[in-house]
Amino acid sequence: EKNIVKMGRHQIDKKNKDLIILVIGEPGTGKSSLTLLLENFLRGGEVDFSKWSYTHNQHTAHFRKNKREVLNYDEGRDSYYRRNAMSKKNTEALNMLFQYRFKNHICFINFQNVSDIEPDLLYDRSHALIRVTHQGWFHFFSNERKDSISVDSKTKKVDYPDPNFRGAFPDPAEELPDIWKEYEKDNEEKLEEQAEKEEEHDSTPTSWLSTGDFAEKVSLSPHKVREWCDEGKLDHKRLPNGDRRIPEDQIDEILD
Repeated sequence: EKNIVKMGRHQIDKKNKDLIILVIGEPGTGKSSLTLLLENFLRGGEVDFSKWSYTHNQHTAHFRKNKREVLNYDEGRDSYYRRNAMSKKNTEALNMLFQYRFKNHICFINFQNVSDIEPDLLYDRSHALIRVTHQGWFHFFSNERKDSISVDSKTKKVDYPDPNFRGAFPDPAEELPDIWKEYEKDNEEKLEEQAEKEEEHDSTPTSWLSTGDFAEKVSLSPHKVREWCDEGKLDHKRLPNGDRRIPEDQIDEILD
């Protein structure tokens, strides 16, 4: 907590910029618990769940609209997923971070794995990384140590340097029971809202294109389109005969 306050003073008060902290942890390790505790400390005993984001649109809206806020993005993969490089969401989010750095936010962005993180965010646009190893325990990496983390692009193996320090954190359900109950309620409501939006989106008729037709419309080779499908850069489905079909609405993401 004291290290983050010190970093915040340096980045925000002295450099007039923001402080982006990546928080890594497998499901169940407690990364959301840790960011909740950190926000509670930074805000002097409260947490503003109206500034928490679970989707790309929420994240970009909060980042652009507010100033000098403590922001929490619980699903960073939705905007900064390595395999979605060049996608509309990825490009928009990275551009936003560079353009709005003078908003002076402290922003926590959560991921399950370091190998999921867009390299520009991991190495160029964040200032520290906290790795939650298991429930109640974490490793802290300063900007210099974070930049020494290596990710094998093929195997996704991650090699970590020694952290600056290791630490423990309490269970917020016991430490801050009222705030934790509010978090669970807020999380459930936002997930339900997102599920409803996805259901509504799925019910909207979608035009599907063959690999060749999609490639022609975006001026790429069919081989490159198939490669992007395999890498996860393009959503697609398989027909019973193995042929791919790609949603036509992804043309705008490629051309943008």
